[in-house]
Amino acid sequence: MKDWVKRKWLVLGSVTLVITFPILLNYLIFSWRAPGVNGNWMDFIGNYIGIIVTGIFSFLLWKTSIKSADAAKGSATATEESVKVAIKSVEIAEKTLSFYKQQQEKLDTERSIMSREYQDRFLKEARYLYNILRGIGDGKPNLVAIQKGYYINLPTPREFAEFFKDEQIECIKKIWQIYLDHYSSSWMEHDTGEVTRLKYDTDPNVKKEAYKASNELAEQLMKLESYGKLY
Repeated sequence: MKDWVKRKWLVLGSVTLVITFPILLNYLIFSWRAPGVNGNWMDFIGNYIGIIVTGIFSFLLWKTSIKSADAAKGSATATEESVKVAIKSVEIAEKTLSFYKQQQEKLDTERSIMSREYQDRFLKEARYLYNILRGIGDGKPNLVAIQKGYYINLPTPREFAEFFKDEQIECIKKIWQIYLDHYSSSWMEHDTGEVTRLKYDTDPNVKKEAYKASNELAEQLMKLESYGKLY
């Protein structure tokens, strides 16, 4: 109730001030001869109302300008934040790409090392098989070496695919097949699967066959060495 009364008197006071203010101005500034009305009264009222209206519009324009400035400032701030986020995203992407490249280089290096090890190993074993056949052809068979050569395994399909070229794979398979053919026909006891020199001691053609097989293996070995490394 008290608040309503206060608002009522505040409104009445504001209206009274607006009405009486031009009269006071006219008395004090324009030497208005009370209580009569001079000829400038209507002009004064018009000017007064124009000033009030202009002031109201100026105030509203000022408030609108303030809101526009705040909105522009907010938009600029949002844009700045967006730019910062974009820059941060680019930095993260660059770091991720750099990490990926480092990991890929590491994997490539490890793969290159493993490839060289695999190729060197099988090249060494191919030379070992050649030396076995050459020794047989020269009349110096070594049964332990002959048996060991039989148990040397080919690379697995995964090892072939990952660490060897196609032409290397072809040579390696031919080398192993040349040795296994000679071993199974001249040195293996088919009933027991053990190595025996029985045929070597009784059949002089075994030396010739071993010498021929060693030449065929040497040809494949030279091709294998000429193809170079995969990595």
